[in-house]
Amino acid sequence: MSKSRSRKNRSARQKQRARQDAARAARAAAGMCPLYGLNLPYSGYREWLTPIDGAQLPEDTPQDLADFSKRLQRIAPLYGGTLPLAAFYLEQQISAGVLRLESTADPSVAFEVDLPDMATVLAETAPLVGDDLPPGDVDEDTGELLHQLHALGALVLDDRHVLRLSVQA
Repeated sequence: MSKSRSRKNRSARQKQRARQDAARAARAAAGMCPLYGLNLPYSGYREWLTPIDGAQLPEDTPQDLADFSKRLQRIAPLYGGTLPLAAFYLEQQISAGVLRLESTADPSVAFEVDLPDMATVLAETAPLVGDDLPPGDVDEDTGELLHQLHALGALVLDDRHVLRLSVQA
């Protein structure tokens, strides 16, 4: 009896996986951000949320939550209107001003980089940024560039919420 139950559960898992794959393919075909088409093994990419544009928060909403909601609505277009849960984690790091990056020498090791230091690195190495960063908006522009790279699938967050470079075949 346990064998048939096992087979039934396996079948149910296969059906669920097929539904998830079909939904992922439909989102990718609809022109959503490239992250939709990737089958990333990290938990931050299992749930996708759609902020409601122009949604009114209750008056007693704490200011930091209201500000965070506004930032998410601002970055939603970078992800095609629907954000992976990992984008929330990335935005939290950007808001805190400290990014957790994977060590290229040892992927199990993460180190912290201040956002202004990351802006300097990006300004020196990324032609997308160059001299176009206005001095007063370095953190905001760097955050937006990080979200753009994330939406393209060039950066991903693992289950420890550490930024990793993504090499796609």
